[in-house]
Amino acid sequence: PEGEFASEPWLLILRELGLRSRIDKETFLECARKIEAQRAVPLAPAVGEQAARLLLCLQTGTGSDEFYSVGFTRSLASIACVPAERATQSDSDAAVGGARDVVLVQFSEAVVPADRHLAGTVMPVIAESLVPPQLMWSSLGIVTPPPLGVVLRHLRLLCSGDGPEQGCNQNGLLDRGWPFDETPAHVFAAIFRHLESHWSKVSPQVKEALKELPCVPIGGRLIKASRLFLRLGEDLAPFMFELPRAFQAPTLFKALGTRPSPTVGDYSAFLNELHADTRGFALNPNELAAVLKVIRLVTVALKSGTSGDAPSGTLVIPDDQSKLAPLGDCLFNDASWLRGRVETSNLRMTHPSLSLA
Repeated sequence: PEGEFASEPWLLILRELGLRSRIDKETFLECARKIEAQRAVPLAPAVGEQAARLLLCLQTGTGSDEFYSVGFTRSLASIACVPAERATQSDSDAAVGGARDVVLVQFSEAVVPADRHLAGTVMPVIAESLVPPQLMWSSLGIVTPPPLGVVLRHLRLLCSGDGPEQGCNQNGLLDRGWPFDETPAHVFAAIFRHLESHWSKVSPQVKEALKELPCVPIGGRLIKASRLFLRLGEDLAPFMFELPRAFQAPTLFKALGTRPSPTVGDYSAFLNELHADTRGFALNPNELAAVLKVIRLVTVALKSGTSGDAPSGTLVIPDDQSKLAPLGDCLFNDASWLRGRVETSNLRMTHPSLSLA
């Protein structure tokens, strides 16, 4: 009590009327249920503050052994009175850290701060100051690390956004409201380490799907693991990259298609994949420069006989409109005087940067 009600005469009267000097487990559960009854979206700030003050009692309030009883913790586990931060994304959340809403959930519906990088877009995160003593975690329903299915859903959300309209966004949440204070490299590294440790538990169907998912952050964009190599002879961005040393998960990346160094077959497969992705559109200058480098590397390897393998399928090259086309569909313009005398609407000429040498 405050003011005059804190005086001894008034305290005697208030004790007679039922004033309590400590929070016992019955009182705690009663308060928790009253807070749960005030759940709403959005949550009123005052309700979130009340819930936080209540949970602090588990750490600093009483020290009573009755709070550690299994009966109490199991009862508390069923009450949605835990204020946790839920990451949200929107096109306006361009700043690192995104936006966060406070929601009331059960302990089993949230994760502890140490697991936020593994599940932060799927499950809300309990504030560090409100995490209960670890002895209570099991009976409260707190699971750490989060289930593998949750981690995989979190990874897919980071890579593709949070709805059907974001499914075609090749950079996921990297450029539309990154929901963490830490960099994408830091967050994805934590996910890769976790998947590396639990790779044997991932189903074959999910493993195949991950091979096709651009899920590795490189230079502000997401790249398929099959476009990464342990060593590259030269810069082939924006299509091929060296695997950053921060991502130490050799079993995972090998399974997803990362190889020691590219071969002629890898170069050829990449060009065919890019041909399918561009769907007849012209390459931009950076893409064209990278494609010309790849073709030069293929040519050098085939001439030297050190390629180790053959091109995968039909080799694809850029035409004079910077569009990719099968090699057999293109003509090399070695007689420019003749070109003006023939109908060229049905002919495709090789890009002028290519030569027969």
